[in-house]
Amino acid sequence: NKKEISKYRPSISEKSSCSEDSLVVVFVIGESLRADHLGINSYKRNTTPKLSKIENVVSLPHIFTTKTYTNVSIPEIMTGVVSSNENKAYTSRSFVDLFKTNGFKTSWLGNQEPAETYTYFINECDTIQFVNIRKTTYTLGKWLDGDILPYLNIQLREQSPKKLIILHTIGSHWWYNSHFTDEFAKFQPIINSKIISSSTREQMINSYDNTILYTDNLLMNIINKLKYQKAILLYLSDHGENLGENSMWLHGTDTTPVCNPACIIWMSQKYIRKYPEKHEMLKKNKDNKYMTSILFHSILDAASISSPYLDLDLSIFR
Repeated sequence: NKKEISKYRPSISEKSSCSEDSLVVVFVIGESLRADHLGINSYKRNTTPKLSKIENVVSLPHIFTTKTYTNVSIPEIMTGVVSSNENKAYTSRSFVDLFKTNGFKTSWLGNQEPAETYTYFINECDTIQFVNIRKTTYTLGKWLDGDILPYLNIQLREQSPKKLIILHTIGSHWWYNSHFTDEFAKFQPIINSKIISSSTREQMINSYDNTILYTDNLLMNIINKLKYQKAILLYLSDHGENLGENSMWLHGTDTTPVCNPACIIWMSQKYIRKYPEKHEMLKKNKDNKYMTSILFHSILDAASISSPYLDLDLSIFR
């Protein structure tokens, strides 16, 4: 974070084009959600009861990252740079630049206070809206991703036929109890203190898994808003979370659970009719191993945007 972050970055949209005339692309940036705690990925608990029943939902359980906290993971996701060239994430524009140049109305709906490392990408968007901006990890009350949905509705009503909407969620971040309502407190007992050593591992995992139930419901609500449009939803968590393995908790450490974030893709029927080959290849590729930097290439490919910066070999739809 001490590296100087470039305030001026040249456009990457030269020689780009888009064959789409109407499309909604929603990218949900998840928070601290590890892949192996999703019911849809064969976790012992069904933490994704609603997504498991929705047609055309594909989970990719083998996504990996070397960036284990938000401030460094988002720049890599947004720019598609690899760890061996990580400084480029602080001097390059993101895929938002390419979407804007090719006629997409772009929006950032955030449920976290932005950090300097990725504010540039937020400011690339046409519309920026933050909810719960005064909430922090010291908050004892509720801090819910459902508060984003009214702002999503506004963006979906925009007249532009092509839209890119990015939702930056609070997801499964500590303090877990703030991020789900009583309706989703299925796994009991839950934590009752912000002092981790005051809780049992069972309580910690119960509260964490309840945040996933809430995220499952959130994604179902978003899909229901999109299902009659030509649309695609991409969900990728910034990193995972330690849950007591080797006495480790939370994130920011180079451990297997933290380096394996959740990734979920959904396509509407109209989208699949237009791009059946992308749907088939996604299903074929679901068990492949990828780094989070593939999001840059995959989201451009999903929107049929061509660019010299796009590497189709790194798209999950190829």
